[in-house]
Amino acid sequence: MSYPNKQIGWSQEAILLQGISKELDRLAGLIGSGGGGGGATNLVFTATAGGGTITSSTGSPATITLVTASLAGLMSPGDFTKLAGVPTTFVTETSTNTLTNKEIVKRVVTVAYAASMTPNIDTTDVFRVNPVTGALALAVPSGTKVDGQMLLIHLLGDATPRALTWAVTAGGYVGTLEAGLPATTVVNKWIKILVMYNVTLDRWECLSVTNSL
Repeated sequence: MSYPNKQIGWSQEAILLQGISKELDRLAGLIGSGGGGGGATNLVFTATAGGGTITSSTGSPATITLVTASLAGLMSPGDFTKLAGVPTTFVTETSTNTLTNKEIVKRVVTVAYAASMTPNIDTTDVFRVNPVTGALALAVPSGTKVDGQMLLIHLLGDATPRALTWAVTAGGYVGTLEAGLPATTVVNKWIKILVMYNVTLDRWECLSVTNSL
């Protein structure tokens, strides 16, 4: 089933079709036992704005409203309120929702050492270099920045302390009074640098620096 000028995710379309199928089964039973329809076995749902029309194999029409608004607005939660068992609240890309009992899995990207490295914040929550075997320059992160977005940088040192330099131009990094950007790796230890993007400064502010035992 398709609707003009509207893209519907497979899961939501499947929910709608399941509800329609259940209603068709119910009406088939009513028509078959009501004496007027003569045991209709084929019912066709024709979508229209505001609902649709159920037509039996005998040609006797029965009209039913399955949604509360135009079928062009199927993504609206209110459109599903008359389908039994279907949730009335949906999480979309732009909706505001409070989620409980959900786990957010961090996007961990582990890369081999290079003299200059650029985290992609569109695909990365944890940027891990294992190990750092030479001087390392952290370039301005690529991708679309979001105010308050966080990035955790993991750097494993080898047997020699390695110099770290940080891009400090627009979109780059800045230290804070509580946490300065580290200048070297730690010998044979992980160093973890947590930064958060500040749209006012257009910088990734360093929130904390910790070393593994």
